[in-house]
Order: sequence, then structure tokens, then C-alpha cells
Amino acid sequence: MKKKNMTKLLALGAALGAAAAAGAVAASKHKKRLRERTIAALPKGREIYMLSNSYPSLFCAVYLINDWGFSGESIHVLGKFPINNCGSGEEGFVCHDTSFICARDCQTLFDALDKIPSSDIEDISVKCEIENYNTAYPLSPTGRLYSPKEKYVKLSARDKKLILSLVRSKTCPGSALCEYFDASFFGTDFFDLLHSMFKIDRTAPLVQLKTLLDALFENDCAPGTCEDIIDTVYNHYEEIYLPMRAYLEKQGVDFQDNTVVTDVDFDDEDKNVKAVHIIDRNTVKTFYLNEGDVCFMTPMSVYDNMTTGDFNSPAPVCDEGAAELWKSICAKKAGFGSPFKVEENPTVAFTVTMKNDYLRSRIYDITLNSPGTLLTFKDSSWDISIVCPADKYFRFQTDETYVIRGEILRPYIEGDYVDKAAANASGAEILFELVSQLGIADEWVTIKDSIINVIPTLLPYGKSRLNLEPGALCQTLEGECKNLAVIGDFALCDGVGATLEYRAKSAKTAVHRVFGIDDAKTKKKRPVLFSMKVIRTLNKF
Repeated sequence: MKKKNMTKLLALGAALGAAAAAGAVAASKHKKRLRERTIAALPKGREIYMLSNSYPSLFCAVYLINDWGFSGESIHVLGKFPINNCGSGEEGFVCHDTSFICARDCQTLFDALDKIPSSDIEDISVKCEIENYNTAYPLSPTGRLYSPKEKYVKLSARDKKLILSLVRSKTCPGSALCEYFDASFFGTDFFDLLHSMFKIDRTAPLVQLKTLLDALFENDCAPGTCEDIIDTVYNHYEEIYLPMRAYLEKQGVDFQDNTVVTDVDFDDEDKNVKAVHIIDRNTVKTFYLNEGDVCFMTPMSVYDNMTTGDFNSPAPVCDEGAAELWKSICAKKAGFGSPFKVEENPTVAFTVTMKNDYLRSRIYDITLNSPGTLLTFKDSSWDISIVCPADKYFRFQTDETYVIRGEILRPYIEGDYVDKAAANASGAEILFELVSQLGIADEWVTIKDSIINVIPTLLPYGKSRLNLEPGALCQTLEGECKNLAVIGDFALCDGVGATLEYRAKSAKTAVHRVFGIDDAKTKKKRPVLFSMKVIRTLNKF
């Protein structure tokens, strides 16, 4: 091409870019004016009630304060979040959340964390702290799958064609993955990576895979490595949950811990919530809503009914019911999904606390991966994945203490080296299975002497969210009821469920829809040459 023509093309591209930028600025200003008019029309003195004190409720409170100008005193957070400590170096640390954050798909999460001050560094946000940490400790660009036998399985031409057809389609068949793909697909590296990262399995609805693939390909993520994944300085509870709570308490938000919301009553005329029933420290109470008051409900969480064991004992099974509030609401009013379709689909998380670096060093030597990288054992019947954090992962962890966090996605299958299911295994048995998968069982005595504790955590609903039909999820805002919005893992929202980004996005979506702005209308368009991007990614497998 001639230089003159190239100059014209560049000038045209610059003009188009400037026009697009101007359009984006105009749209942003229009949206801001619309929001300001809506805020001005909000009744004064209204109260906001969070019917849970889990992550989504805290995200909601952050958006209400920072985006909508609510005072902290008008926000009341009720609930008993199951995570309230992370253990200790003497008795062993506990990490309940093993999920990662995708760097190219965490805009909503980072938007919230940009307002939250760091607990450790003055005049810096949690968002900035996480970004700085990942610049200092980038995750390994090498493969996430480990197999001493090196038996890697690529996608067939048929599988690639089916995946491309799936992501191109605007609608999705109602079948499960196992009805769409042949059995050979579930032994490929591609599926193993998706399974270990996002907990999706062969019985999941096909629409869940489509949602997952759309997010991966649109954000140009590389599922075969960890280069697009970021980790937090500390575990998510201490890095994100506690700083958010401290920020909200400083803003005057009313936290009522040890409170369980048991039921709500609806008004027969306007269909809105009129009363909330709670148990406050073993005392049954009821409070009534005034006009303009709003409730945000987290119908269920992947942490519900979780239990912990120790080095010598497995995590016990919890006999309590789950999603009781959600079930009660659905018995009274339609349009809030179907909690009765949510079945237990467990995972087992485990945390290894060590008094020296022996095992961690052996893992680096054997796998050649850098610290912090998610590593999945391809040959493991339990489907074990582990992470060796690059630095201290718990706030009170000393320099002489080291941890490994891991997850088992098939907890009801007998192990390869331990003749029982992971759900019934003690911390010691889980550690022995891990050591044997690494091929260093002959070093067991030395490794065992270096261990402070191995704490397994059973999460009965660890995989339930991604293996659920979308029709069973709650609408963010049910048509007739205008003062009860749904947030969290089991709310119907755009994106991949059971992630921090999804929890933040569900909260932001609910807040905006309650007050008159529907973010669903401002979805980003699929990038040009999307199919070529998909083909290029699939050809790596």
C-alpha cells in the first residue's frame, strides 16, 4: 500500500476513534444526568436492609454510598456470614475461597475496590494494592496442568467445530454438556482447564458453558496458563471482605451480626415486602418497612453449610437445611427462581500449614511453576488443584510459616493412593494423596514432620451454581415486587457465576435497577472478528 493511502487510512481511523470516544463521553454524561435526576427523586429518610452480611451485600452497600449518595446510617446489614476467622499459625490456617480473579474481566469488582482503603498501606486502595502485588509477583505463563506421564489430549476437529458453533449461536440448546459433546471431549486438556478453574462439569447445562466461553473469548483470556489471572495479597476474606467492612463501618453502616433472617411478608395490595422476620441472638423479632425502604437478599451462597476438619479428622457433614429464606419466599410468590432445583454438588478445600519450606520447594522443583500459580493434577481421580502463595497469605502468618491452599473437585470418588473419598478423608490423608501425586511418597516422613496442620473444608454447594439451569436462578428484580432485589451467586446476572466479579456485578445491577437505571441495556458489543479470535485460541489445544 502506498504511503499516501496509508496516511489517509490512519487519519480515518483516528477520526473514527475520536468520534467513538466523543460518543462514549456523551453517553457517560447522559447516564450521569439520568442518575442525578433519579437520585434527586428518591424519598428522603428511606432505609436499606441487606438480608445477609456476605460479599454481595457489602458490594451493594459500597455502591449505594459511592454511586447513589446514601448515608451509611441508612444501611442495615443483617446476617451471619459463615466465615469469621482464618485460623492461626499455631493451629493451622483456613482458606475457604480458592477462586482467582480474571484480570481482563474484573471491571465491576475493581470499580468497587477502588473506593476501599488498604488495611496495610496508607493512601492506597485495595484495587491498587492488588495491582501492585501482581506486578511484583506475576503468575507463571507455563501450563497449569501437571502430569508426570505427560499424556496430554488435544481437542478434536469435531470438538472445535461444536465449540465454535456454540459461541456463534445467539440461542443455546437446553441440553447438558454430556449430551452435546462425545465422551472424549471430557478427557481433553481444554475441558480439564475449564473444570479446574471454573468448577463446571459434564452434567452442567450447555448454556453455562456458553456463558463461560463467551467471557473467556471476548476478554481474550488464555485458559491454558495463569498469565491472565491475578491473585490477592492475602486471602479474599482478609484482603477484600474485611477492608470493605471496615470502610462501611467508618461510613456509619449498621452491622447486626449473629442475626438470621427467617422470612418476609408481602403486602396483598402493592405486592411489596412489608415485614421482615429475624432471629437476633436467639430472640425472634419482626420489623416493618416504610414506604421507600428496600431489601437486598442473597438467596444462597456456595459457602452455605460448610464445615471444617483437621489433620486427623475429615470435615463433618452439616445436617442443617439450606436456602430456607429463599424457599419461604418462593412458597409465597412466583418469580424468584427455584431453590428446590439446587442440589448438593460439593467440593473440598484444604489448607496446609507448614513450619518450614520443604514441601513448597519440592513442588517448585518438580512442576517448574512459579509461586502463586494454580496447578491441576491431570491424573488425579480426586481432581486436585493447589496454589503455593508467593508470600504471606494470612495477615498473622509469620515469616517462618508457609501455606499451600488446594481444592478437590471430585470429593466422592476414591483416591488413587487413599482408598476412600476425599469428603471422608482427614487432612493427613489428603496430604498423602497430594504428596503421592507429586511422586514423592518416599519423602512422607520428612514432609509429615514439617506440617503444623492440614484443615479440610467441605463445601456442600461448592459446584452447585455453575451446574444449575438459569431458570432456577432468581431474577434481580421481580416484576410486581419493587422493594426486594436479589444479589449474589444465585441471582440471574450477566457473567460467570460463583466469582467475586459476579457477586459485585449482581450487586451493582440490582442497585441500579431498583433506582431506575438498567445496566443490561449498556452491554458491550462483541468484538470484531470474534470468530477468528475463538479459532486462534482453540488451535492452541
